Amino acid sequence: MKTVSGKKMNRNEFSGISGRKGFSSLRLRMVTLFGGAAVLLLMAMGSYLIWRVSTVQRGTVMAMADQIVEARSAEVQRWLEGHLQEMRGWSSLNILRTGDLEEIAHYLKGRQDTLHPEHENVYFVDTRGQTVSSDGFRGNLLERRYIREVLAGTDYAISNGLESASTGQAVMAVAHAVKNDRGDLVGAVGAAVSLDVLSELTQDMSFGEGGYGAVIGGDGVVIGHPNRAVVMSLDITNAPDWPGMEAIGRGVTRGERGAEYFTNLRGLRHLGIYSPIIGSPRWGVVYILPIADLNAPVQELTGIITTIFLL
Repeated sequence: MKTVSGKKMNRNEFSGISGRKGFSSLRLRMVTLFGGAAVLLLMAMGSYLIWRVSTVQRGTVMAMADQIVEARSAEVQRWLEGHLQEMRGWSSLNILRTGDLEEIAHYLKGRQDTLHPEHENVYFVDTRGQTVSSDGFRGNLLERRYIREVLAGTDYAISNGLESASTGQAVMAVAHAVKNDRGDLVGAVGAAVSLDVLSELTQDMSFGEGGYGAVIGGDGVVIGHPNRAVVMSLDITNAPDWPGMEAIGRGVTRGERGAEYFTNLRGLRHLGIYSPIIGSPRWGVVYILPIADLNAPVQELTGIITTIFLL
Protein backbone atom coordinates (compact mmCIF):
# COMPACT_ATOMS: atom_id res chain seq x y z
CA MET A 1 0.00 0.00 0.00
CA LYS A 2 1.31 3.43 -0.93
CA THR A 3 1.13 6.57 1.17
CA VAL A 4 0.49 10.05 -0.19
CA SER A 5 4.24 10.57 -0.59
CA GLY A 6 4.40 7.50 -2.76
CA LYS A 7 6.16 5.29 -0.22
CA LYS A 8 4.84 1.86 0.35
CA MET A 9 3.25 1.09 3.75
CA ASN A 10 3.36 -2.47 4.87
CA ARG A 11 0.43 -4.22 6.50
CA ASN A 12 1.86 -4.00 10.04
CA GLU A 13 2.35 -0.24 9.82
CA PHE A 14 -1.21 0.25 8.61
CA SER A 15 -2.57 -1.94 11.38
CA GLY A 16 -0.62 0.08 13.97
CA ILE A 17 -2.09 3.34 12.78
CA SER A 18 -5.60 1.90 12.77
CA GLY A 19 -5.06 0.53 16.26
CA ARG A 20 -3.93 3.87 17.60
CA LYS A 21 -6.97 5.58 16.09
CA GLY A 22 -9.26 2.98 17.62
CA PHE A 23 -7.61 3.35 21.01
CA SER A 24 -7.96 7.15 20.90
CA SER A 25 -11.62 6.83 19.98
CA LEU A 26 -12.22 4.38 22.82
CA ARG A 27 -10.40 6.60 25.30
CA LEU A 28 -12.51 9.58 24.21
CA ARG A 29 -15.68 7.58 24.71
CA MET A 30 -14.52 6.45 28.16
CA VAL A 31 -13.58 9.99 29.19
CA THR A 32 -16.93 11.26 27.95
CA LEU A 33 -18.79 8.47 29.71
CA PHE A 34 -17.03 8.73 33.06
CA GLY A 35 -16.77 12.52 32.88
CA GLY A 36 -20.48 12.84 32.20
CA ALA A 37 -21.25 10.42 35.00
CA ALA A 38 -19.03 12.42 37.36
CA VAL A 39 -20.77 15.68 36.40
CA LEU A 40 -24.19 14.12 36.91
CA LEU A 41 -23.06 12.73 40.27
CA LEU A 42 -21.73 16.12 41.37
CA MET A 43 -24.95 17.78 40.24
CA ALA A 44 -26.98 15.25 42.19
CA MET A 45 -24.80 15.76 45.27
CA GLY A 46 -25.08 19.53 44.91
CA SER A 47 -28.86 19.34 44.56
CA TYR A 48 -29.13 17.10 47.60
CA LEU A 49 -26.86 19.41 49.60
CA ILE A 50 -28.96 22.44 48.66
CA TRP A 51 -32.19 20.61 49.54
CA ARG A 52 -30.77 19.40 52.84
CA VAL A 53 -29.40 22.80 53.84
CA SER A 54 -32.71 24.41 52.84
CA THR A 55 -34.68 21.97 54.98
CA VAL A 56 -32.44 22.33 58.03
CA GLN A 57 -32.13 26.10 57.66
CA ARG A 58 -35.89 26.63 57.33
CA GLY A 59 -36.51 24.42 60.34
CA THR A 60 -33.95 26.35 62.39
CA VAL A 61 -35.37 29.73 61.38
CA MET A 62 -38.94 28.62 62.10
CA ALA A 63 -37.92 27.32 65.52
CA MET A 64 -36.14 30.58 66.38
CA ALA A 65 -39.09 32.64 65.13
CA ASP A 66 -41.45 30.52 67.25
CA GLN A 67 -39.28 31.18 70.29
CA ILE A 68 -39.34 34.93 69.61
CA VAL A 69 -43.14 34.93 69.28
CA GLU A 70 -43.67 32.82 72.40
CA ALA A 71 -41.29 34.99 74.45
CA ARG A 72 -43.00 38.22 73.39
CA SER A 73 -46.45 36.74 74.00
CA ALA A 74 -45.42 35.87 77.55
CA GLU A 75 -43.97 39.36 77.99
CA VAL A 76 -47.23 41.03 76.92
CA GLN A 77 -49.13 38.66 79.22
CA ARG A 78 -47.02 39.78 82.20
CA TRP A 79 -47.49 43.41 81.16
CA LEU A 80 -51.28 43.00 81.15
CA GLU A 81 -51.24 41.18 84.48
CA GLY A 82 -49.28 44.05 86.01
CA HIS A 83 -51.88 46.62 84.96
CA LEU A 84 -54.71 44.37 86.06
CA GLN A 85 -53.11 43.99 89.48
CA GLU A 86 -52.81 47.78 89.67
CA MET A 87 -56.55 48.19 89.04
CA ARG A 88 -57.36 45.46 91.53
CA GLY A 89 -55.59 47.54 94.15
CA TRP A 90 -57.51 50.66 93.15
CA SER A 91 -60.83 48.80 93.43
CA SER A 92 -60.23 48.20 97.14
CA LEU A 93 -59.87 51.92 98.00
CA ASN A 94 -62.57 52.98 100.46
CA ILE A 95 -63.26 56.25 98.65
CA LEU A 96 -64.13 54.37 95.46
CA ARG A 97 -66.24 51.82 97.32
CA THR A 98 -68.59 54.58 98.47
CA GLY A 99 -69.72 55.09 94.88
CA ASP A 100 -70.02 58.85 95.54
CA LEU A 101 -69.22 60.31 92.10
CA GLU A 102 -68.29 63.82 93.29
CA GLU A 103 -66.08 62.64 96.12
CA ILE A 104 -64.37 60.19 93.79
CA ALA A 105 -63.85 62.90 91.14
CA HIS A 106 -62.11 65.11 93.69
CA TYR A 107 -59.91 62.24 94.87
CA LEU A 108 -58.90 61.17 91.35
CA LYS A 109 -57.86 64.70 90.37
CA GLY A 110 -55.47 64.73 93.30
CA ARG A 111 -53.88 61.50 92.09
CA GLN A 112 -53.25 62.49 88.45
CA ASP A 113 -49.59 63.40 88.99
CA THR A 114 -48.80 60.19 90.86
CA LEU A 115 -50.29 57.67 88.44
CA HIS A 116 -48.45 54.76 86.88
CA PRO A 117 -46.23 56.24 84.11
CA GLU A 118 -48.06 54.24 81.44
CA HIS A 119 -51.52 55.40 82.59
CA GLU A 120 -52.93 58.46 80.84
CA ASN A 121 -55.63 58.64 83.47
CA VAL A 122 -57.63 56.60 85.95
CA TYR A 123 -61.41 56.84 85.97
CA PHE A 124 -64.46 55.65 87.84
CA VAL A 125 -67.67 54.57 86.11
CA ASP A 126 -70.88 54.15 88.09
CA THR A 127 -73.59 51.62 87.28
CA ARG A 128 -75.28 54.09 84.90
CA GLY A 129 -72.07 54.63 82.94
CA GLN A 130 -71.43 58.11 84.35
CA THR A 131 -67.67 58.66 84.37
CA VAL A 132 -65.19 60.92 86.14
CA SER A 133 -61.45 60.75 85.57
CA SER A 134 -58.21 61.94 87.11
CA ASP A 135 -57.57 64.39 84.23
CA GLY A 136 -60.96 66.08 84.66
CA PHE A 137 -62.89 64.20 81.97
CA ARG A 138 -66.61 63.67 82.56
CA GLY A 139 -68.86 61.67 80.31
CA ASN A 140 -70.60 58.35 79.85
CA LEU A 141 -68.73 55.19 78.90
CA LEU A 142 -71.64 52.79 78.90
CA GLU A 143 -71.18 52.22 75.16
CA ARG A 144 -67.75 50.72 75.79
CA ARG A 145 -67.97 46.95 75.68
CA TYR A 146 -65.43 46.29 78.41
CA ILE A 147 -67.37 48.58 80.79
CA ARG A 148 -70.61 46.75 80.05
CA GLU A 149 -68.86 43.45 80.78
CA VAL A 150 -67.80 44.61 84.24
CA LEU A 151 -71.18 46.16 85.04
CA ALA A 152 -72.78 42.89 83.91
CA GLY A 153 -70.92 40.99 86.61
CA THR A 154 -67.38 40.07 85.53
CA ASP A 155 -64.58 40.95 87.95
CA TYR A 156 -62.48 42.67 85.31
CA ALA A 157 -62.23 43.33 81.59
CA ILE A 158 -59.51 44.32 79.13
CA SER A 159 -60.34 46.23 75.98
CA ASN A 160 -58.87 46.06 72.52
CA GLY A 161 -57.12 49.13 71.21
CA LEU A 162 -59.29 52.23 71.30
CA GLU A 163 -59.17 56.00 71.19
CA SER A 164 -59.04 57.60 74.61
CA ALA A 165 -62.28 59.45 75.35
CA SER A 166 -60.37 62.21 77.15
CA THR A 167 -57.13 62.56 75.13
CA GLY A 168 -57.88 60.96 71.77
CA GLN A 169 -54.66 58.93 71.99
CA ALA A 170 -54.36 55.23 71.12
CA VAL A 171 -54.79 53.29 74.36
CA MET A 172 -56.13 50.07 75.79
CA ALA A 173 -58.23 49.97 78.94
CA VAL A 174 -58.18 47.77 82.01
CA ALA A 175 -61.22 47.95 84.28
CA HIS A 176 -62.03 46.21 87.56
CA ALA A 177 -65.31 45.93 89.44
CA VAL A 178 -65.77 48.07 92.58
CA LYS A 179 -68.05 46.79 95.33
CA ASN A 180 -69.21 48.32 98.59
CA ASP A 181 -69.01 46.81 102.06
CA ARG A 182 -72.14 44.74 101.42
CA GLY A 183 -70.66 43.26 98.25
CA ASP A 184 -72.95 45.23 95.96
CA LEU A 185 -71.53 46.50 92.68
CA VAL A 186 -71.18 50.30 92.70
CA GLY A 187 -69.20 50.70 89.49
CA ALA A 188 -65.83 50.07 87.87
CA VAL A 189 -62.41 51.64 88.10
CA GLY A 190 -60.30 51.70 84.98
CA ALA A 191 -57.09 53.01 83.48
CA ALA A 192 -56.32 54.22 79.97
CA VAL A 193 -52.98 52.55 79.22
CA SER A 194 -50.74 53.88 76.46
CA LEU A 195 -50.00 51.45 73.62
CA ASP A 196 -46.48 52.84 73.16
CA VAL A 197 -44.97 50.02 75.22
CA LEU A 198 -46.32 47.44 72.77
CA SER A 199 -44.70 49.23 69.83
CA GLU A 200 -41.42 49.42 71.75
CA LEU A 201 -41.65 45.69 72.42
CA THR A 202 -42.01 44.91 68.70
CA GLN A 203 -38.80 46.81 67.91
CA ASP A 204 -36.86 44.12 69.79
CA MET A 205 -38.33 41.35 67.63
CA SER A 206 -35.60 41.57 65.00
CA PHE A 207 -34.31 38.51 63.17
CA GLY A 208 -32.65 38.48 59.76
CA GLU A 209 -32.46 41.57 57.59
CA GLY A 210 -36.13 42.55 57.42
CA GLY A 211 -37.98 40.62 60.12
CA TYR A 212 -40.21 42.52 62.53
CA GLY A 213 -43.04 41.96 64.97
CA ALA A 214 -46.54 43.27 65.63
CA VAL A 215 -49.19 42.96 68.33
CA ILE A 216 -52.74 42.46 67.09
CA GLY A 217 -55.91 43.12 69.08
CA GLY A 218 -58.79 40.67 69.35
CA ASP A 219 -60.64 42.65 66.69
CA GLY A 220 -57.77 42.28 64.20
CA VAL A 221 -56.51 45.86 64.54
CA VAL A 222 -52.77 46.44 64.94
CA ILE A 223 -52.03 47.79 68.45
CA GLY A 224 -48.25 47.46 68.44
CA HIS A 225 -45.88 47.99 65.48
CA PRO A 226 -42.35 49.39 64.87
CA ASN A 227 -43.98 51.99 62.61
CA ARG A 228 -46.28 53.94 64.93
CA ALA A 229 -48.32 55.17 61.95
CA VAL A 230 -49.63 51.62 61.46
CA VAL A 231 -51.01 51.39 65.02
CA MET A 232 -54.82 51.55 65.07
CA SER A 233 -54.88 52.13 61.30
CA LEU A 234 -54.65 48.58 59.89
CA ASP A 235 -57.20 45.81 60.42
CA ILE A 236 -55.57 42.58 59.25
CA THR A 237 -58.93 40.78 59.10
CA ASN A 238 -59.94 43.21 56.35
CA ALA A 239 -56.82 43.74 54.25
CA PRO A 240 -57.63 42.99 50.58
CA ASP A 241 -54.45 44.76 49.43
CA TRP A 242 -52.35 42.29 51.44
CA PRO A 243 -53.15 38.86 49.92
CA GLY A 244 -52.96 36.18 52.61
CA MET A 245 -52.95 38.62 55.55
CA GLU A 246 -56.61 38.02 56.36
CA ALA A 247 -55.85 34.35 57.08
CA ILE A 248 -53.41 35.50 59.77
CA GLY A 249 -56.08 37.84 61.12
CA ARG A 250 -58.60 35.01 61.38
CA GLY A 251 -56.09 32.84 63.21
CA VAL A 252 -55.19 35.57 65.70
CA THR A 253 -58.79 36.54 66.48
CA ARG A 254 -59.66 32.89 67.09
CA GLY A 255 -56.87 32.63 69.64
CA GLU A 256 -54.93 30.17 67.50
CA ARG A 257 -51.24 29.51 66.93
CA GLY A 258 -49.94 29.10 63.38
CA ALA A 259 -48.15 30.49 60.32
CA GLU A 260 -49.38 31.83 56.98
CA TYR A 261 -47.82 33.35 53.87
CA PHE A 262 -48.88 36.78 52.61
CA THR A 263 -47.80 39.43 50.10
CA ASN A 264 -47.20 43.04 51.09
CA LEU A 265 -48.03 46.21 49.15
CA ARG A 266 -44.74 46.01 47.23
CA GLY A 267 -45.49 42.49 46.06
CA LEU A 268 -42.93 40.83 48.34
CA ARG A 269 -43.76 37.50 49.95
CA HIS A 270 -43.59 37.15 53.74
CA LEU A 271 -44.31 34.51 56.34
CA GLY A 272 -46.37 35.53 59.38
CA ILE A 273 -45.93 33.39 62.51
CA TYR A 274 -48.48 34.11 65.25
CA SER A 275 -49.27 33.06 68.81
CA PRO A 276 -52.04 34.04 71.27
CA ILE A 277 -51.47 36.15 74.37
CA ILE A 278 -52.87 34.35 77.40
CA GLY A 279 -55.18 36.45 79.57
CA SER A 280 -56.01 38.93 76.83
CA PRO A 281 -59.20 39.37 74.79
CA ARG A 282 -57.71 37.21 72.02
CA TRP A 283 -54.73 39.39 71.29
CA GLY A 284 -51.84 37.86 69.42
CA VAL A 285 -48.18 38.46 68.65
CA VAL A 286 -47.17 38.11 65.00
CA TYR A 287 -43.63 37.81 63.69
CA ILE A 288 -43.17 38.84 60.05
CA LEU A 289 -40.32 37.15 58.17
CA PRO A 290 -39.52 38.10 54.54
CA ILE A 291 -39.16 35.05 52.31
CA ALA A 292 -35.99 36.66 50.92
CA ASP A 293 -34.44 36.37 54.40
CA LEU A 294 -35.65 32.80 54.74
CA ASN A 295 -34.08 31.80 51.40
CA ALA A 296 -30.91 33.92 51.57
CA PRO A 297 -28.53 31.20 52.91
CA VAL A 298 -29.83 28.68 50.36
CA GLN A 299 -29.40 31.14 47.49
CA GLU A 300 -25.86 31.88 48.65
CA LEU A 301 -25.02 28.16 48.75
CA THR A 302 -26.56 27.67 45.30
CA GLY A 303 -24.35 30.45 43.94
CA ILE A 304 -21.23 28.87 45.44
CA ILE A 305 -22.01 25.43 44.01
CA THR A 306 -22.82 26.91 40.58
CA THR A 307 -19.51 28.79 40.58
CA ILE A 308 -17.63 25.59 41.41
CA PHE A 309 -19.27 23.78 38.48
CA LEU A 310 -18.46 26.61 36.08
CA LEU A 311 -14.83 26.61 37.15
